[in-house]
Amino acid sequence: MRNVGGKMKNREKYSDEILTAIISSSLCSFMHDIVIPELVDSRKIDEFCDKLDCADCSKMFAFWQDGVYVEPPTDWVNVPVDTLVRVRDDENGEWLLRYFNRFDEKPFGYRDGHNYAVFADGATSVTGSGYIEHWNYCELVEDTDEVSQ
Repeated sequence: MRNVGGKMKNREKYSDEILTAIISSSLCSFMHDIVIPELVDSRKIDEFCDKLDCADCSKMFAFWQDGVYVEPPTDWVNVPVDTLVRVRDDENGEWLLRYFNRFDEKPFGYRDGHNYAVFADGATSVTGSGYIEHWNYCELVEDTDEVSQ
């Protein structure tokens, strides 16, 4: 069963990594690096792992596989300048394509929420000459997305 209700399961998202872990007998590493960080604070992973036996870990892995994959939030501080993004000012607004400039934690001179700075009207850092727009909502455009202006 794939993408029930449009939602991807963890087993689908990580299918290649799971197969590699099973073949290489490194399922414990997979659990330590991928599964357990979703459950506990990153500073307590080793302590958590030390308390589990193989049977508990196997059960946890089985339940995790059937869970719905949740995309981690974008780390906007590390998004490169000129990355293609979609922007809008309200949840129901039409998405517009722009090129990313920066993320402002506390934007100066704009009303609350306009944290995403992009180059105006499809310009880039090369052609934008400092013309910047600020938006409330922003998402990355994936390589597989259909892009239209």
